[in-house]
Amino acid sequence: MKLILSISLMICLSILAAPALADVTPFAVNFSANITSGTAPLPVQFTNLVTGNQVSGFWVINGQTITQLAGPEYTFTQAGHYNVSLTVTDDTNSTLTETKLNYIVVSSSIDTTALSFVSSGSWGSNPVIITDKASGAIVFVGKTSSKNIMLNSSGEYFVQIEPGGITDAMNSPDSGLAGLADWAKKNLLGIIIGGIFVLAIIGFFIGRKK
Repeated sequence: MKLILSISLMICLSILAAPALADVTPFAVNFSANITSGTAPLPVQFTNLVTGNQVSGFWVINGQTITQLAGPEYTFTQAGHYNVSLTVTDDTNSTLTETKLNYIVVSSSIDTTALSFVSSGSWGSNPVIITDKASGAIVFVGKTSSKNIMLNSSGEYFVQIEPGGITDAMNSPDSGLAGLADWAKKNLLGIIIGGIFVLAIIGFFIGRKK
């Protein structure tokens, strides 16, 4: 009889404890961010998604340790790929770390640059074409009476005024000789003929002196 009562008691206790055991949430570390890419400066709000009984923890963001459990807000001021990690210790003294590689991607802010240049072409009535020297992409087409045009980034550009075909080199912030070289290539035949003509005149005068 005592054995039967003991077994019955154990069964009852097991039944009563089962819901409590089922309600225990496993300890796991995770986090999220409201945004993971953008241009600098990029403010990011992180969210702690840890389950279980967390007691203490810290974040490592951009090499900086932030000693708090709640998700911090961090502003990334430089372009780059950033790792983020969260380390948490629970009430049993177990420690887990979640690391997300290249989690935040920050690109450079658009540098709006004023490009000033001088050309002998006619402004206003003729369209201006500005081409990126490195990529060959046309970055501006239009008619303008201004010699100060806003572009998205600094660099070296060709400026052509149609229909005159005048091409200048424009380097922001410094001017270069690339436009002169481009103009020379486009007018190579005329330069050669002019050179021959000049040499012929010089030869004529030298011959007369003899």
